Amino acid sequence: MAKNFSSGPENLFTRQRPLTVSEISEQIRKKLERDFPRVLVEGEVSNFKANPAGHWYFSLKDKEAQLKVACYRNTIRLMRFEPQNGMTLIVRGRIGLYLPQGQHQLIVEWMEPAGVGALHLAFEQQKERLQREGLFDKERKRPLPIFPRRVGVVTSSAGAALHDILRVLERRSPGLDVVIAPVRVQGTGAAAEIAAGIDSLNRLAAERPDYPIDVLIVGRGGGSMEDLWAFNDELVARAIHRSRIPVVSAVGHETDTTIADFVADVRAATPSVAAEQVSANTADLLQHLDEIEVKLTRHLRYSLLRYSKRVDDLIRRPSFDAVAKRPSLLRQRVEMRTVRLAELVRASVRHLTRRVAAATRITNTADPRKQLAARRARLQLLEDRLSRAMENMTAGRRADFTFQSGRLGALSPLNVLARGYALARGEAGRLITRADNVRVGEDLRLTFADGIVACRVISKPGEQG
Repeated sequence: MAKNFSSGPENLFTRQRPLTVSEISEQIRKKLERDFPRVLVEGEVSNFKANPAGHWYFSLKDKEAQLKVACYRNTIRLMRFEPQNGMTLIVRGRIGLYLPQGQHQLIVEWMEPAGVGALHLAFEQQKERLQREGLFDKERKRPLPIFPRRVGVVTSSAGAALHDILRVLERRSPGLDVVIAPVRVQGTGAAAEIAAGIDSLNRLAAERPDYPIDVLIVGRGGGSMEDLWAFNDELVARAIHRSRIPVVSAVGHETDTTIADFVADVRAATPSVAAEQVSANTADLLQHLDEIEVKLTRHLRYSLLRYSKRVDDLIRRPSFDAVAKRPSLLRQRVEMRTVRLAELVRASVRHLTRRVAAATRITNTADPRKQLAARRARLQLLEDRLSRAMENMTAGRRADFTFQSGRLGALSPLNVLARGYALARGEAGRLITRADNVRVGEDLRLTFADGIVACRVISKPGEQG
């Protein structure tokens, strides 16, 4: 029997249009995306590469297989750590097909280290990198001022930390100036605000030498690691590092540790402890001075007894019978110097006590508005005095001018002419003062008070005309 091959496989290919590579790849991609819309994969990182465009490419592998992974730039912005070869990750994402190579891959939506939190890993990576750069070096740590004149605080204006800081400062150093840079301490953008607050207080101190800021407190109250994360940010770490003012980090509770604690000059367990560290307790200082005075007085009394006993021993010696008066003189000198020394010590203690009290009063009463008002009053007083002095001087000069004008008027020849006299001038303006000085026929000019008259000499006294 003959076979009919008209319906065989050969004719099948001739009856159907072949698919292009792109078409079959697109169908595979759609099927993969439909069948694997979201998967959770655990594996070891290998062949990690950071693309110049900002993407991450690596593979997840186990003992029998490996899977290509792509993490794009927009997803990386949400990550707090960077994967490393050999690290075991748990990755959530979707399966897709990279069409140019026809290779399936896992597109990352989220990932975290297996067995350790992402925040903890990011903290350790950040800490290690900044430590290598020298931001934690002990050599750059600065001591805190013993008597700060002004304290800057970078924290939230609505948080309990600011209330605790102000309460402790008011109790320990009443009247101490506090400059507050209010910032957000958690959430998106908080790290940038904290860094900007530190920089702004440094600029204020640099631009206003008359308004010094001696120490900064940077911190907030307690919270979870996510709440405190802004103080682990590199922006805050570098702002603390470049601060020209010593910085006390006071973040969270005693058990909380942040990158800011390692960079700061001093780390305080809580905001309240930070306020205690930067403030001098006035009562403690006065008590300390009292204790010094008691110790010095006790020491002086002991010295006085010891020297007195020594003098008595010398007096009792037979060899000093001939000079019995000298020990008495020595004793008097010792007593006088001891008394003088005790007075000097007490005077020094009183002086120090007055200085502390004066500093406290200045701190309590220093008010720029009162100083400005006093200076304005002083300026107004000087203006009034200057105005009165100018009026008196003007009146004196006016009276003197009137007097001198009168004298000048009395000497003026015009006044003489007004009484009926005249000035006679000959040729070339020669002034004629005597009748013998004229010649017959000479032309004269007679100046009267109201004008000039020309005339001619027709005769002289004693001559016939």
